[in-house]
Amino acid sequence: GNRGGHHFSLIRDANILLQVFGLDKMWGHDAAARVLSKQSATGSSGFNASHPLFSQIKHLDEGFSITGLDDMYLKRGFSELVRSSNGKLLACIKEPSASFSGDGSGPIFISGSATQLLCSKEAEGVETWINNVILYMALRQADVAEVYKP
Repeated sequence: GNRGGHHFSLIRDANILLQVFGLDKMWGHDAAARVLSKQSATGSSGFNASHPLFSQIKHLDEGFSITGLDDMYLKRGFSELVRSSNGKLLACIKEPSASFSGDGSGPIFISGSATQLLCSKEAEGVETWINNVILYMALRQADVAEVYKP
């Protein structure tokens, strides 16, 4: 079947864009359809509730079909946002802030849940999540105040 991560049109299109940025492609297919809650620790299943993208979100449906992202994104200036129920990186972001993204190339948002991005009103937390992502992606470096918090 078409489970290799190349054939689903949304994944194929995402992989073309990732290639342009010199980033590794998305691959694989996992059945999912679980509702995630706040991570107990970085790297555990769930979402990073401390990030502003999760304002007003208590639970988040991960989508019924997901693709894993390579953890190497976390070594290239991206921050972990969501880990799927199977523990794979599901969404990450390169922040609009120069100090957080490292090179000032953000924001760049990568999600391995193409079905989640279709924004089903029945999927818990997804409508608010996608609206937050859209608004956050409009930020640029000039819109972000650099504040040091020890």
